[in-house]
Amino acid sequence: MTQSSRKLLLCCLVMSVVPACGVDIEREAEAQPASTETAQSLGRQNLSPSGEVIGLNQAPLPPPPAANATACFQLNNGAQTWFVNAVLDINAYPYTIVGGGISGTICDSPNWALTGGTVGPGLTINGTHTGAGLCAATVSIVGPFGPPSGYAGTYGFNGVSNTFPHRTLFLGFNRACP
Repeated sequence: MTQSSRKLLLCCLVMSVVPACGVDIEREAEAQPASTETAQSLGRQNLSPSGEVIGLNQAPLPPPPAANATACFQLNNGAQTWFVNAVLDINAYPYTIVGGGISGTICDSPNWALTGGTVGPGLTINGTHTGAGLCAATVSIVGPFGPPSGYAGTYGFNGVSNTFPHRTLFLGFNRACP
């Protein structure tokens, strides 16, 4: 038998078997109609995070993202004591600072708005002066985490972050700064 004859025979064999398989499947489905009661009794019942029944064979909805949280920090460098009240996006770590303010002994307190930064294994806080006083336009605070619950690093003004040393303590989540 030649190579082309083998290919033709194989093709005919495949073509003759495939339609027959489809007919057998259709006949089997007609012979055994599905029962909705059987499907429901075999289905998995799902519950919401609060325990509410949400239906059969339905995946529970993912929980909504957590709301923002606040965190209070106290920056100290001897003569200066600032309170940083940060609004954090807590849906990813390190937490992103999305707002807040600075008060205390900083120039023209409390007219400072937080414009960004992160809180995690390191601390980065960026702020802008919003008042009319003769103060620097921006502040940047940086430092790595160090126990107990604090960050030792440096801060500076107008784009510089390494002018003055500081020790910034984390005072807590969702509490007002003094």
